[in-house]
Amino acid sequence: MNCLTATRPNKDVYLTYPCIAFTGERAPREQDLIVRRDGTILVFDSVADHYTTCHAISETHQTRIREIAAGTYLYPFDVNGNPLD
Repeated sequence: MNCLTATRPNKDVYLTYPCIAFTGERAPREQDLIVRRDGTILVFDSVADHYTTCHAISETHQTRIREIAAGTYLYPFDVNGNPLD
């Protein structure tokens, strides 16, 4: 998982996260996201060439994305990407 973000209180957070964001996608892929201050998640739509709130990200993934943006998500991997026991 390559989620790099900084905690920025009262600012939008830009990050990349692997998920299925649009109907018709069969496997997760890296998506460019914006998490707004109010928790709204926008996904970059490469067909329309802009960020949109019209996406198919599951509630579980939306919660995880908001936690990552807030800096409260606990990664189950070490700095080398190996799973923690």
